[in-house]
Amino acid sequence: QQLFVLNGDFVRRQAEALVHRLHQATGPDLEAKIRLAYELLYTRSPTAEEVGLAKKFLAYTISDDSARREFWRQYAQVLLGGNEFLFID
Repeated sequence: QQLFVLNGDFVRRQAEALVHRLHQATGPDLEAKIRLAYELLYTRSPTAEEVGLAKKFLAYTISDDSARREFWRQYAQVLLGGNEFLFID
C-alpha cells in the first residue's frame, strides 16, 4: 500500500491538485503555502521544525517553473503519504 502512495498515478494527481490549490489560495508566500497544506491535510498548524524542513526542501534557485512545480508536487506527495494523513488516531 505504501508503494501505491509513493508511486501511484492517483496520488500523483491528488498531489498536483493540492499544489494547484495551494498556489491559488496563497500566491507566492512560501510559508503560507506550507501552513495551508498542513491545515488542509492534518487539520493543524505545522511545527516550527516542519516549516523549517519544508523551507529547506523547497528553497530552490531554479528559474524553470515546471521544475519548481515538480518540487512542490513531490512535497505534496510526501504529505499525502504521511502516517498522520493515512491513519486516524
